[in-house]
Amino acid sequence: AEAGAEAGAEAGAEAGAEAGAEAGAEAGAEAGVEAGVMGGDEGNASLQISAGRYHTCAINEEGTLQCWGRDNYGQLAVPDARYQQVSAGQWHTCAVTQEGTLACWGDEEFGQTAALEGVWGEVSAGYYHTCARNASGEVACWGLDDSGRLTPPEGTFSALSVGWYHSCAITSTGQVSCWGMNSEGQASPPEMSAVQVSSGGLFSCALDMSGEVSCWGADQFGETRPPQGPFTSIATGAEHACALTEAGEVSCWGRDDRLQLAVPSGFRFTSLSLGLDHSCGVTTEAKVVCWGQDNHGQSAPPAELTP
Repeated sequence: AEAGAEAGAEAGAEAGAEAGAEAGAEAGAEAGVEAGVMGGDEGNASLQISAGRYHTCAINEEGTLQCWGRDNYGQLAVPDARYQQVSAGQWHTCAVTQEGTLACWGDEEFGQTAALEGVWGEVSAGYYHTCARNASGEVACWGLDDSGRLTPPEGTFSALSVGWYHSCAITSTGQVSCWGMNSEGQASPPEMSAVQVSSGGLFSCALDMSGEVSCWGADQFGETRPPQGPFTSIATGAEHACALTEAGEVSCWGRDDRLQLAVPSGFRFTSLSLGLDHSCGVTTEAKVVCWGQDNHGQSAPPAELTP
């Protein structure tokens, strides 16, 4: 059913590429749901995490990047460097080194791993395209050039988030601007001042200055109906979303057939990242906890990260 839904969202060659990438065994794979914890002694704190389709990556305070989960395109094969930010996409991964250069690896069928030269402050990986933002706030995109996903609007931006087939960013004046596929209205944001934006599968969400969440686009599973805040940050997956309170508590909504909304108890979180059908968060004890689908080990991070 999942493969069919995606084929419907993508037309022509892209749907074919997706079908080719997915094997029959995976279609029959049952989700294993478990909570994994990554962390260790003081000095091994994981500061940034990113959940992709079936893989997850995290950077510790030393700049060491480690990924786990499915590795069918080499998306776990991290190049040797020290990193400051990472983004896990569908079958590829991109990251910003501590020197500000870009590195991408994994599936390169549409050029989504052809990282641009220069100095960058942020990168965000989607299904078949990638975008990055430099220190001046300018955004550039590369990969599959379909539905305008590689053509960001003119201007400068303070934040960036790439979804499946669309992207959103916050302008220098605090407005949300989106581009790319708009089949479900996912690239048509409301008029609002935002401090954070997160692009999901066929929907998007943004956090306003008062801590309230607004979402737009597909709503098959209630993914555009967030609870009342206030919240301090948000994250979106394929068809679910979560938000974090100032106290470190997590509220999730949307699709829950793989228990991707079942936040493990006993933890307080400082940040979140959501994948296809799994969710991960960094706890106040600097550990990573994941829950939801685990058919490729994407929700089972390693016991520790070596600096």
